[in-house]
Amino acid sequence: MNEPTLDHSHENRPDSRPDDGYDETRAAISAVSIPEGTHLFTTSATGLYDLYLSNLLEEARQHYTCSTCGVFFDRYAGLVTLTSDGEQKPILDWTQKPIHPFFEASFRAISSAVKEAKITGVFATKLKTLGTPATGMWDHFYMRTPEKSLCTGVKTASDVGAAMREDHRILCEALQEYPKTVIEKAVKLLEQGDVLYRSERILGHAQFLKTVASLKGGKTRSNQLWYYAAHAPAGFCHVRSGMIGTLLDDLKPDSGGNMMPIEDVQRRFADKMHPLKYQRPTAGPSEQQIERAERIFESLQLGPALERRFARIDECQLIWPIAKETQAEGGEEGEPKKKPKSLFGHLLDVDRAKAMVLPECKMTWREFHDTVLPKADSIEYLVRQESDLWCALVTAEHADAPPILQWDSPERRNPLSWYVYTRATMASRWNLSPGYRKVTGICYQPSMWNGGLDWQGESVLFLLEGCKDTQSDGLALFPECLRGELHEVRKVVEAHSRKGKLGGFEQASACGIRLCKGRDEFCERFMFVGDGVQRVVRIDRYR
Repeated sequence: MNEPTLDHSHENRPDSRPDDGYDETRAAISAVSIPEGTHLFTTSATGLYDLYLSNLLEEARQHYTCSTCGVFFDRYAGLVTLTSDGEQKPILDWTQKPIHPFFEASFRAISSAVKEAKITGVFATKLKTLGTPATGMWDHFYMRTPEKSLCTGVKTASDVGAAMREDHRILCEALQEYPKTVIEKAVKLLEQGDVLYRSERILGHAQFLKTVASLKGGKTRSNQLWYYAAHAPAGFCHVRSGMIGTLLDDLKPDSGGNMMPIEDVQRRFADKMHPLKYQRPTAGPSEQQIERAERIFESLQLGPALERRFARIDECQLIWPIAKETQAEGGEEGEPKKKPKSLFGHLLDVDRAKAMVLPECKMTWREFHDTVLPKADSIEYLVRQESDLWCALVTAEHADAPPILQWDSPERRNPLSWYVYTRATMASRWNLSPGYRKVTGICYQPSMWNGGLDWQGESVLFLLEGCKDTQSDGLALFPECLRGELHEVRKVVEAHSRKGKLGGFEQASACGIRLCKGRDEFCERFMFVGDGVQRVVRIDRYR
């Protein structure tokens, strides 16, 4: 960039204009704060630097003619944020910051022009500042790059921008191809839970598509489509090539207006959603894909994240047992004392001895959660003779390993994931024998701990004393759980996962039985003791 022709900022210089409020205005622009998680969008607005100069007092224009500031206005002044309602807000909106009256006309004109401009794409850059704060002794307009627009991955900024434009194009094409009525029908089927196999995996995608299909017309709708395309979870814009596209194809009437029988829709959906098929590579990785994976993992420093181990119960976000307040015995100076621990209480099951035994009952998991958990002092699970769907929680071998999962981030760490087998397995494989086994903790699947990932489905895990997978094989890193940046090299990650070995077997204490929303054929027995009652409960469905 060329240096400016005149000094902007130093009031002690004879050519300065201290009454114009340049420093005040520059400080206001540099302090512009874009809300966390907000994308910036490019627009069709052009000639903004000329607009800036032409609205200054004529005698001041030469003083503020600066090629560096010109780059700032022409490259960045046309950027906007969008709301989910399609409202277009320029980043230099003069109404949002206290602009000095001398510059107000310029920023008002820029703001007005940008508000009327058309959205052309999603902005991405590797630069940490938009504009150059200073060159030598001259200061210039600039602002900090918001986190969402900062390109830190292996892809270039132009690659990221091109991918976002492609997502927008594909989403718009899908809305033209699939009528709103067909999308709404898909959502209704998926919401039933027991109609389509593993429907929870696709429900979030279908609901997203229903939302964008319901947008009204005009410029507002155009802006909203850009907004939703930019903020969509990885893969949600790619309707035609995803599982949701195949479902919509089956639900669309043919050229003669005939509908596919629902039984055929169910069968085809179940076949494609089989755990060994859904988002799983059908062939091994190529040499080029392996080389690409090497570059991506090196760039993102993800190597340590590939080492996984069994999780411990103390690493889980438990919803039971519920922490209870310490009982007080009137300590000195008003300080409570902990009740002394019984030395021989473990020799007598006091709770069962005193509890009133009630008849067995049946309820949903939600009812169990609301009525049993708050009062339960102990819970046991009846391990059955027949095979069952056991589950194990695993986590990163290294505590400082970078995030590799969709629900893990540097700000909110959660490196835990889970695995089940496609077929039910015997309890003996999980170090268990038939009979009641103590429940040591209850938690939801890790993707639910911080919220916001509904498309990963819902399930609750009952962790059992002594339960662990004695024949585990692989690292349990599945494509549908990985960060979006790793989608293109999922074959490589899956191949690596299959050949890996989980560590931490001896310390494993976060394995048990999994109750999944949408799987209503289970009927699990739990015996709880609490509030003076002992009762066996059969949980027959999730909700």
